[in-house]
Amino acid sequence: MKPEERKSNEIIIQNLKYIEKCVQHGTYKESGAILALLICETLDLIKVSKVFCKVPYTSNKLTNEYYTFSNTARQSKAKLLCDLEEVRGELASKKTNEKRVLVLIQRMLQTELYNAGVQEAIGSGKTPHI
Repeated sequence: MKPEERKSNEIIIQNLKYIEKCVQHGTYKESGAILALLICETLDLIKVSKVFCKVPYTSNKLTNEYYTFSNTARQSKAKLLCDLEEVRGELASKKTNEKRVLVLIQRMLQTELYNAGVQEAIGSGKTPHI
């Protein structure tokens, strides 16, 4: 992974932690404009980012597995985008479900932006349901 791509992942994680902190402290309504801007910036970063995984090389004959792992990585990126869109929708609604927002953000952070499942699938040789 290139340094600029690693930095974009760090920025995404930093933004998610800030949003989580605002929701936990109940200041998300006062800082709604800043959070909306942060979420839009994070969505743009995710859209242009690439997903990297470490795949052990075995032979040229196993190209189907590489294709499957590539699709699994794309699924994790799409899930990340969808969940962040859901966070944006929840924060923009009049009756914000704070617990739902916290669950989504914590799941994104705990799974390293949903890359942990992809790396686990590569290690086990099986594709998970993301």
